[in-house]
Amino acid sequence: MKYYILDDDLNVVKMLRNIIENDFNRRVIGFGTDPAKAVDEIVILKPDILLVDYLMPTLDGADVIERVKGMFREIEVIMISQVSDKAMIATAYQQGVNVFISKPLNHIEIGAVLSHVEEKIETGRKLNQIVSLIGAPSSKSMTNQLGIIRSILKDLGIYSEKGSKDILSIMEIVVNRNCHLEEGINAYCCQVGEKEKSVRQRMRRASMRGLRNLAYLGIEDYTSDNFVKYCSSLYDFESVKKEMDYIRGAGMVKGSVTLDRFLENLIEF
Repeated sequence: MKYYILDDDLNVVKMLRNIIENDFNRRVIGFGTDPAKAVDEIVILKPDILLVDYLMPTLDGADVIERVKGMFREIEVIMISQVSDKAMIATAYQQGVNVFISKPLNHIEIGAVLSHVEEKIETGRKLNQIVSLIGAPSSKSMTNQLGIIRSILKDLGIYSEKGSKDILSIMEIVVNRNCHLEEGINAYCCQVGEKEKSVRQRMRRASMRGLRNLAYLGIEDYTSDNFVKYCSSLYDFESVKKEMDYIRGAGMVKGSVTLDRFLENLIEF
């Protein structure tokens, strides 16, 4: 992967370059401290990944991204910043930022972020190869996928839950952007201006209500289509069984839900 670093602080540029090249064995093909001059160079060099500071003189990171993306849409962007303002972060996501690296720089965080973005690029390239062979997925197929998720939430009896509204909005971001779940959650939280913890709590309550409803269904008729379909593919069967035993009074421990696994299963269903 080819990297370009843009930060008005030369010390930050040197530090990032050293970490990327020497510690993680990646290739930095260019760097700059003047955003106005760097834009043309980025478009000419065509790096795979741009690391750009948010707050810079002349042009801020958002302006740089807008100009670069206007001429070179394939580039992936990592924002470097101390900014915590939700409106600024939301704007950055809308303009094509994939993920943030916070200042002061953390070696472990940088490595994790680079791996995450490179994995996304590789996945996108593989998808493009498939598309070139069999054709692109239509907007109708994306709509169908979201329709399936809605149907599942209705089958679980949780479609009207507040947490289900969050789930659907996040699923729409993930499907339309073809991004990772965590990226979809971050983007959604920025859009609605809420803390991730609050959104996750609502989704967890909804998923737990679905587990309980499924357990009641299993007690009533464990051969029903929905129980058979969801008890081991959407939830963990052991958790469903614990919840059933708890409802019957045959167990002291309720079933549990791992939220991220539940959401991933929804996407893959």
